[in-house]
Amino acid sequence: MALTRRTSLLLVSTVFAAPTARAQPMKVRLGTATPGGGFPVYGDAFVAAIKAQDSTLEIEAINTKGSTENVPMLEADKLDIALVQGEVVHEVLSGFGRPPANLKVLTAMYPTAGLFVVRADSPYHTMEDLKGKNLGLVDPNSTSGNNVPRFLLNKSKINPESYFAHVTYTGSHENAVIALQQKTVDVAANWWNADTDSNLTRMATKNLVKKDDFRIVYKSDLIPNSPYAFLANLPPDLKAAIIKAFNDSPTKAKAAFDKLSDGKDREFIKVDAKYYEPVVELIKFVDQLRKQKS
Repeated sequence: MALTRRTSLLLVSTVFAAPTARAQPMKVRLGTATPGGGFPVYGDAFVAAIKAQDSTLEIEAINTKGSTENVPMLEADKLDIALVQGEVVHEVLSGFGRPPANLKVLTAMYPTAGLFVVRADSPYHTMEDLKGKNLGLVDPNSTSGNNVPRFLLNKSKINPESYFAHVTYTGSHENAVIALQQKTVDVAANWWNADTDSNLTRMATKNLVKKDDFRIVYKSDLIPNSPYAFLANLPPDLKAAIIKAFNDSPTKAKAAFDKLSDGKDREFIKVDAKYYEPVVELIKFVDQLRKQKS
């Protein structure tokens, strides 16, 4: 099937009860990731969309270390709903290297691409030009800021630690761009959804950088991105209210929904499990990385 800018995955085996009247507000803890990436942006917009539709749902967005922390926090009942990268979801639901998790997929974010960017005034135009230079990644637990870049480099038979003079973890996607701007690194890994929607364009909108000051030297194909996942044993009326809020947000909370991608996304639609098959190769690569570290 053709991929749209906005997709969702609702498991058909899950039966949701209709929402019931709630006298007291229900509090929900939403796990996102480190500041500067797409997760916190989507988390904040999601909270705004829910508040615009259902005042009985109180959602607190919590910054975490990302997907690899969100799953155990869900399982430990420290979160109720969380953003989790697609390959991590595939692992935990299929029992890849661990028992299957008692989680449900609510909906998926847009597909995204990994990229490497340099300063526009630099002499670098290809990855070959960057051998022996300094690479800026985001965080060891970041998929778009670490696993995907390493996966892409591996396809070109590049080991970052031996190919580059130094590999720096900058802490966030925005920090990676700032490190590049300040010449702390020569090339930085980041994420891209479209020419008009990337971390660079969003930083430019906030007047943190000028988009034309940077040049993309490599961009991957689109990769299926992160679904929202929640515990399967959440109260039925709470699950129904969350799902309804997602489905209704493009029309009933348009201003909040538009903040998800500066108004470029359309609506949530269903996809089947095959949507996540392209991440299987990435999962295997990430598993190899973990084995190398252990």
